Amino acid sequence: MRFTEAFVKKYQEKQRSANTTQNKPGVDIASSVVSRKVRILGVDTSLRSTGLGVIDVDGMKVTHVACTNIPNPAKRSLPNCLKHIREVVNEYLDEYKPDEVAIEGVFYSKNLKTTLILGEARGVVICCCAERNLPIYEYSPKRVKQATTGTGTAIKEQMQRMIAAQLALDFLPQEDAADALSIALSHSHARIGISPGTRID
Repeated sequence: MRFTEAFVKKYQEKQRSANTTQNKPGVDIASSVVSRKVRILGVDTSLRSTGLGVIDVDGMKVTHVACTNIPNPAKRSLPNCLKHIREVVNEYLDEYKPDEVAIEGVFYSKNLKTTLILGEARGVVICCCAERNLPIYEYSPKRVKQATTGTGTAIKEQMQRMIAAQLALDFLPQEDAADALSIALSHSHARIGISPGTRID
C-alpha cells in the first residue's frame, strides 16, 4: 500500500502554512515524517478476543508484518483472561518491537458491566506498552471504519476484505486481527495527515 502523491502534497502544503517560529527555516517537516521508517502495533481490545496487528511504514509504503487475536474461552475467569492478554501482548512487543502503538478509543455500551470489562482489558494493554515507554495513540471506532472503508458503519466482513486488499494479503485476517490492522493503518495515515489521534499521556 502507498500513500498517493496528492495526499502527501496536500499535507506538505498544510504543514508549511502552519509552521511556527519554533521550526527551523527550510526544514520540511512533512518530508521528514513521511520518510521516517516506523513500525506500528494496532490493538483492538476486548476480553474474549483482543486483536493485534503490526505494520511497517517506510516512506509512503505500508507493509503487513503480523496479525493475530488473543482468544479467551468463556469459562476462563476474568483475572486469568487479563493475565493471558498481558502475556501475549508482552510476547508481541518483545518479538516485533513496535515504535508506536495505536489503540481503539473507549466506547460506551448500554451494559455498564461490558464497558467496565473492556476498560480493564484496555488498561492491561496500555500498561504493557507504557512499561516500554511506547507512545500510544487512540482512535474512535467510527474514525477507523471511515479511514478503512470510507464509511463509519462498515460491518466486520467489509473491514476484513478492505484490509486484505489494502495490504495485499493472500488470506482473510480474523475479524479482530483485521480491526487491529485497521487501527494501525488509521494511525499510519494520521501520522502524515491533518489530525492525528489523541495521544494517551
